[in-house]
Formats: sequence, C-alpha cells, structure tokens
Amino acid sequence: MTLSVSRRRTILDATLSSGTLVIEDDYDSEFRYRGKPTPALKALPNSAHVVYLGSFTKFLAPGLRMGYIVGDPGIIAELRSQRRYRIRHIAGHPQRAMAMLIDSGQYHRTISRRRTQLQRKWRLLVEALEKHLPWDVSAPPGGVSVWIRGPQELDCIELQAACLREGVVIERGDVFFDDPSTHRNFFRLGFAAIDAAAIEPGIRRLAKTVHGLGL
Repeated sequence: MTLSVSRRRTILDATLSSGTLVIEDDYDSEFRYRGKPTPALKALPNSAHVVYLGSFTKFLAPGLRMGYIVGDPGIIAELRSQRRYRIRHIAGHPQRAMAMLIDSGQYHRTISRRRTQLQRKWRLLVEALEKHLPWDVSAPPGGVSVWIRGPQELDCIELQAACLREGVVIERGDVFFDDPSTHRNFFRLGFAAIDAAAIEPGIRRLAKTVHGLGL
C-alpha cells in the first residue's frame, strides 16, 4: 500500500529517535494514474536516515543494470568504495548516454508517453476485474501490478496452476508474507508487459477458472 503523508512523517520521526536506517526502494513512482503523486520519504523533512534507491532498468531495459542512490554523503562514499572493490561500475559510455538522455529532456518525455500507455492498460484491467471477478478489488492509484485478495478459502497455489493450464499467468501472493500458510488467498496480476487487447480476455479466463474451483 501507499502510505499516507502522516504515516510517512511518523516513520521519519521514529528513524530519528531510534537511529534506524530506512531503505526506500522506489522503482515505479513515475507511473501514477489517479490523484497526485505521494512524495517520497526522502523528499520530506527530517529524512536524513533515509537512503533512496531508484532504477532506470525497470523503465528502459533490464540489461542496463543502472540505477542511483540518494543518501547522506558518508553513506554514498562508503557504498562507492564497496562497489569499486567488489562489483565494479558499469561502463562509462552507458552512464554518459543516460546523462545525455536526461539532460535533453527526452527521458521525461518518454516517461510521459509510457505513463499514458500504462494508464490505459491499468484502466482496462480494473474495468475487467470489476466486470468479471466476483470479489471487490481495491486497485492502487499507480504501479505496474494489482494485488487481489480473495476469500479465505482461496488457495493461490491451486489457482496459479489452474490458470496456467488456461494460458493465464498469475503470481501467487503467499510468498510475500512472513507467514505464507495463512495468506494463500492473495495473488498478483502484472499488466506492464501484456498487450492491451489481451487483458480483458485474460481476466475472463481467470474468472472462469475461479468459478471452476467453486470460489
């Protein structure tokens, strides 16, 4: 879930009082389709104990393996040293090309076009879920996937196998919880890499599979 600004400030106050370091992994903040973007923890006051991670690979190409970190100068210096001796940096030419793409404004224009494409897919998915699935779905205002919480008797492992036989791929949700055995009624649907025309037929097949399992 996306935390409210008040909850974010509560977290920041707690990090300062306890000395805790927070890693903020923000890989899809550019893709919000409803309402105003929520500011990152690192963008709020008293965020000295937050290390912000961003990535270009999700948006441009996974093979780039290129991202960035915003944090305290001491942390950045230590991470730079560790990376130098353990992993090495990626080649300088892709880094310079990425900087030129940002400076030209083309990067942000491309993000805007991609956001429009994903917003259409997001809307198609939400409408299809509301039309065909027998459960209430609380769609997030952004991102590239939708979490589904089914009835308690739903077994996401069984559903995943049944859907795959119908040519529909879902991601089981139990593995994302501390106690997977009590959260087998969750699963996730991604939509970024799917053709828009395949979304509604895919959800129809999902609903048919759910019905066939007696749910």
